[in-house]
Amino acid sequence: LYFALDQELSAHHGFGASDVIDVLLALTAEFERRNDEHWDTLRKVLRGRTANKLVELYFRHVPGLKGSADEMLAALPRSVTREQAIGMLMSHFDLRLLGVATFTVAEVAALTKKPEAVVQAVLSALSFKPGALENQIPQHLFLDNPAWDRPAIQLGNRFVIPLPHMAFSHIHR
Repeated sequence: LYFALDQELSAHHGFGASDVIDVLLALTAEFERRNDEHWDTLRKVLRGRTANKLVELYFRHVPGLKGSADEMLAALPRSVTREQAIGMLMSHFDLRLLGVATFTVAEVAALTKKPEAVVQAVLSALSFKPGALENQIPQHLFLDNPAWDRPAIQLGNRFVIPLPHMAFSHIHR
């Protein structure tokens, strides 16, 4: 559908319409894979029937934690309920969600098998840098949300894209 436009767009922007679609499809698939992995890990933890078992499962299934289940349990009140432990562990685990939505050019290039220069150009075109919207009128965001056109935030060499599939809802703007 967009192939006829690719050559002219590529000459002007450094990427074609097909490149944008390929990058967004790869981002969406990888985001969904990472998000599924996140929730699969949480499901394994939530099998615990007691607060102690929840903490034990959390340390067993979540990589890279510092300390131990015993140390965490020693820091908690003995009266902590299963529901309180779930809330605490879910809140702590949610700190990792930024990683689910953060991508580098190299990662996306590997997923799409496209040159890094093309991926860089696409991601740069689809992203804002911090502070880029500081002069935006908040009342206008409802009907003309800039995230519809640029769903990513560029943070140095990383791109945070919390809803990569959102770009498809306004792809013709």
